[in-house]
Amino acid sequence: METLRGRAPGRPLQLTVGVADAVPKLIVYRLLRPAVQGPEPVHLLCREGSAERLLAELATHALDVIISDAPAPPTVRVK
Repeated sequence: METLRGRAPGRPLQLTVGVADAVPKLIVYRLLRPAVQGPEPVHLLCREGSAERLLAELATHALDVIISDAPAPPTVRVK
């Protein structure tokens, strides 16, 4: 099944998270803790930056999710 999912057998899932500069890191830790403590191993990669840069990375699929202190502006057209 792992091969069909595009993942080498025994390799952990990778979750790439963008974190806005303004978000306290303790909150990020508490939000992401369930992901790394789940039944499957997860390789967690966090990138910190401005919301604008993180949204651009999300649009290009370089990030899986963003944790921010504010919603995306209505002018941003990221689905």
